[in-house]
Amino acid sequence: MIEMTIPGFGKLSIRHLILDYNGTLAKDGCLLEGIKERLTDIARFDVEIHIISADTHHTLRQQCKGLPVSIHIVEHDNVVQDKLELVRNLGAESCFAIGNGRNDYRMLKESKIGVCVIGAEGAFAPNVGASDLIISDICHGLDLLLHPNRLIASLRG
Repeated sequence: MIEMTIPGFGKLSIRHLILDYNGTLAKDGCLLEGIKERLTDIARFDVEIHIISADTHHTLRQQCKGLPVSIHIVEHDNVVQDKLELVRNLGAESCFAIGNGRNDYRMLKESKIGVCVIGAEGAFAPNVGASDLIISDICHGLDLLLHPNRLIASLRG
């Protein structure tokens, strides 16, 4: 678990990292450079990592083989609700979520910390308002957990 107190924001106890796959961790179904190392490093803090996706390119399991992650492949028709239910079942107060797509909106809004990544696929515009932070590179988002002072600097108030 990653714990910190952010002045003006409150105490964080992050037990779960919830990640979208395509457009967030991957481009055209392939993991982006630097992801594997960062996920392995985050897992060392006893943070459970969940990747939830409709797996458009059918590559999620193969690309994440050997990584310390739980994979949740959901039906295309239920993605929004399934992502929201995962956050609620894990306990929203302990969740740090990162996503970019329309089907990530409720997951980002419900999580204690929601981070919208605007990468090569762009991002669903309303996600900006639903998120606590906006980033331009997924590695920067994962680094917020590996270097908590960066998160504190952005969220203090």
